[in-house]
Amino acid sequence: MRIFSRWDRSNREDVLSPPSSATMQRLGMLTKEQRIGEARTELARAELAGELSELYVLNFQALLAMMEGSALANDYL
Repeated sequence: MRIFSRWDRSNREDVLSPPSSATMQRLGMLTKEQRIGEARTELARAELAGELSELYVLNFQALLAMMEGSALANDYL
């Protein structure tokens, strides 16, 4: 009996791919430096390129909304 890891795509197409570490590092750096505009641009680029799953994108959007003090931050949470 073969056990599939959650990253094994040979038999399951519905598995999310792990995020690109370079993308995650860049987003982390931009948020630490509070460069919110650049972080939003990088997040959109990474999402369109398929480098991040929807869950990671939503998490970063919530984080950026909270950093901005946006009234929409509660909607993400």
